[in-house]
Amino acid sequence: MKKYAKYLLAMALVFMVVCGMRAQAHPLRVSAPSKTMYVRQKIQLKITPSSMKKKVKWKSSNRKVASVASNGKVTARKAGRAKIYAVSTKDNKEKAVCQITVRDFKVKALASNCSVVRNGSRPLPSIGKKYKVFHSQAEVNQFLKEDQENGGHVSYYLEKKLKSYKKGFFKKKSLCVVFISTEGSGSTPVLVESIKLVQDKNGKVKAKLRAGIGVQPPDEAWTCDMATYYAVAELKKSDAQMIQGYTVEKFMMVKLPTIYD
Repeated sequence: MKKYAKYLLAMALVFMVVCGMRAQAHPLRVSAPSKTMYVRQKIQLKITPSSMKKKVKWKSSNRKVASVASNGKVTARKAGRAKIYAVSTKDNKEKAVCQITVRDFKVKALASNCSVVRNGSRPLPSIGKKYKVFHSQAEVNQFLKEDQENGGHVSYYLEKKLKSYKKGFFKKKSLCVVFISTEGSGSTPVLVESIKLVQDKNGKVKAKLRAGIGVQPPDEAWTCDMATYYAVAELKKSDAQMIQGYTVEKFMMVKLPTIYD
């Protein structure tokens, strides 16, 4: 009888250890340990493992600075700091936290090395909503692989440009590819004059590209084709992670650039 009791005790201990190891292997986490936001900006926090999505309650340590909805969407209220907690509904000791820093928004000119690449006569299906952001070399490689599998719409020049970035580049910077269309032939020059961070009425932070469009040469003014270009911008990771969309403001260039990609 004693041997049987010892056997059950040993099995119980093994079960507890295994369960403990499993719990430690998949701890409750939020999608980011910290985030910097601007006043009125909204971001969506997510939970891992995903199976815990509907088993947590969201709380804010300072609702006046940042509030959080029941689905994990955070709204920045005023400048300051707050902690956003995701707490398990089964065990309030099991929780994850995201440190939120909120700043007042000011229009900001982004220091970026931006080049324009001619691509063809149609937008890339794999760019999505007219822009694509890459935070790592792995994301670039995956994009090129998927594009090749879907017909290879990336032109030689754009592909060559993306492949020129090495793994070390992504330690401090991110790449953004933005679609720019023009009416005219491929000889129509395009130049990105500036990139600024702006905030719309809903609080979304966007990158505004001011793109100059050149006048067509007289011998090609007859064409009504749509020329396709892509602006490849090198942005600081901190800026790129803040951006929630991209817009293009076009203007007619008076002085044409002598060299462009």
